[in-house]
Amino acid sequence: SNRLEAMLADFGAQQLRDWAQGLGISTFVGSSGRVFPADMKAAPLLRAWLHRLRGADVRFCMRHRWLGWSESGALVFQTPGGQVSLEADAVVLALSGGSWARLGSDGAWVPHLEARGVAVAPLLPSNCGFDRTGGWSPYFRDRFAGHAFKSVAIEVASESAEQVLELLVAGGTALSDLELAVVAHTWAHDHARALDVVAVQDLTGERLAEANGRLVATTVGLLVMKATAVPLRASSKPEKRSSDLYDIGRLLSVGHPNPAEVSELPPALRQVTSERLHTWFVDDSGRDRTYREVRRFDEPPLDLDEVADAVEELFNANDTSALAK
Repeated sequence: SNRLEAMLADFGAQQLRDWAQGLGISTFVGSSGRVFPADMKAAPLLRAWLHRLRGADVRFCMRHRWLGWSESGALVFQTPGGQVSLEADAVVLALSGGSWARLGSDGAWVPHLEARGVAVAPLLPSNCGFDRTGGWSPYFRDRFAGHAFKSVAIEVASESAEQVLELLVAGGTALSDLELAVVAHTWAHDHARALDVVAVQDLTGERLAEANGRLVATTVGLLVMKATAVPLRASSKPEKRSSDLYDIGRLLSVGHPNPAEVSELPPALRQVTSERLHTWFVDDSGRDRTYREVRRFDEPPLDLDEVADAVEELFNANDTSALAK
């Protein structure tokens, strides 16, 4: 593992980007630190790489399935023409997991390595799995057993923001931006208000649609959700960050956030929100950057002096200094 670690240290994200650029593929680094093709498509990169390798006399043997080693130590493959053995000076194993058997990722290589005395950790799914108390309904279980959840929102309403925060800090490490966002969204849900929402046609006053008892976040709830979301925005989409900052400015200047509600925020969330709003709208350097970012969304105009005053009113100097202790 130390040898592999050294190799990875010598070939980091920048080296990967340089290599891809050498194949004519532009890339960007996402908020997670991972490298992505600029057009978010892997196929052009793969085609360019294969073209280079074939030009270097690399031979690809398709439809070959590795069956392990022979008694003499040769590699054994099942091919369309039958079994073949191959002796090699060096072998690099690049093996997939067990998640897509239809395309060959069935994990059948595990026993071959274990038979040679190689310790292999059990293959586990990388997606999230969980148990539901009481089980699923018969309809849901029969129709969707084994299917992945995609493009859905799952709500766990039994834990309050304070309880979620207590669970997250139990490990003793500082909260990540994502964990802070989870706490903020939970708090906003806890303090949301049930409202009857009605859509009305502007000219005639005709009621177009209505939804009774819908939970709607308060202004402070929206503020903490937005404030914790901004650092999570991908660097490839600066317009998302800019629109969030503009929305925060509007919430502060015309949304009339309730200072009493701010005092109810969990201390960790209140401090982070205060620090970020001061950085973006009060401190000179951060405020200048915010001005440049929100200009594209400046309709209706955003008065940054008014926004800064609202931040100071919500998080006054005494409260900020107390939180910092």
